[in-house]
Amino acid sequence: MMPEEYSDVNETAAFGFLVNASDRLKGADGDTGAIFPMSDAEDLSRGARFIPEAVTDARRSGQKVNFVYDRSACCWYWEMPDGSRLYH
Repeated sequence: MMPEEYSDVNETAAFGFLVNASDRLKGADGDTGAIFPMSDAEDLSRGARFIPEAVTDARRSGQKVNFVYDRSACCWYWEMPDGSRLYH
């Protein structure tokens, strides 16, 4: 079960939401071309302590990256567009 968005909003997540909201060059999805992609801020608000650079770069280029939390295996990871995983 994925932690709820905004369940763990810290200063970094709040900063990410603020930067994203004021970014006039981002795409309609909130990620494409963004200084701080909306999906990165949402991952931080779910408890991620950091976002790998490859995740942010993929999101900025318009690719879909999924943040996955598997409670049974106790692992968090990002599923990249090519199917590979980057672990938290």
